Amino acid sequence: MSFENYLQNLEFSPSTIQRYLSFEKEFILYFSNANKKLKDLTYNDLLSYVNTKQQSKPKRSTMVLLLGRIQQYYNYLGVENPIQDFRLKGYEQPSKPPVLTAAQLKQIALIYHQNKRLGLVSKVALSLLIYQGLSTHELPLLCVEHLDLQQGAITIPSSRLETRTIALEASQILDLMQLTEGKGLQNSLLAYQGSKHLQNRHSHWKAQVKRELQKHNLAISFINLQQFRNSRIAHWIKDLGILHAQYLAGHHRLGATQHIKQRIMKLYEQLLHSCIPSFSLMVGVDRDVRNGQYQVLKFALMECNGVKVSK
Repeated sequence: MSFENYLQNLEFSPSTIQRYLSFEKEFILYFSNANKKLKDLTYNDLLSYVNTKQQSKPKRSTMVLLLGRIQQYYNYLGVENPIQDFRLKGYEQPSKPPVLTAAQLKQIALIYHQNKRLGLVSKVALSLLIYQGLSTHELPLLCVEHLDLQQGAITIPSSRLETRTIALEASQILDLMQLTEGKGLQNSLLAYQGSKHLQNRHSHWKAQVKRELQKHNLAISFINLQQFRNSRIAHWIKDLGILHAQYLAGHHRLGATQHIKQRIMKLYEQLLHSCIPSFSLMVGVDRDVRNGQYQVLKFALMECNGVKVSK
């Protein structure tokens, strides 16, 4: 199968396919001049290629796209990408969307669901992003057969993420029953129609959520749909532990889940610094004493939320 056919099977748009093919041509030429076979490239080989591209001082977004194309090309080749864990250096990191609280997630789902002008498909899809922490690329993969409404669960098929089975919220069951009425098991659950439809639909949902928050005067820092997934994973880590969270998130490697955990700890420290000025001194003293630090975090967070703690 050619790279072009591979991209067509992924339902990429013609313009996107052309950009990938231009990349492939340039990528092959670069390493053919160095007498290197693509499947035998090492980390240093690819790092040299990336460094060459950085010499023209492109924007960070341009380099992110390049790394994404390299990853997609290695997916096509069927071999592991030597620089799949590579992180760009020398660029200012964009600020990460804040973790939404469990109450904020529920509030967004509720106000979105209550809008009678919004379609049932949109409401179901958004609820899956919020409650089950799905990635947007997984939504088109869902079929009716993946639902077990009797058990109140949904199985997410394998993709870039691992397959897993996640419990549904009681509030989702009725909507899913209505949505699947009259559909066969092999029918698409959310009726996607190609990658362009996917992108348009997701952009539309993002805009809808922002409008609903504005209409209800809710000061919730919503940035994008991915924020729902990251926030849900953060709460799984806190409530269920990192290994269970890894399963529910579908992460292949524990490191991906740990990365989110590290972000949570940084946010907690920032919160604690703002709530308790002396906490910075306590953290400095007990930095290596994890159990003691955990207790400080626990008590301080409880006090920040107005809970009296007996020490």
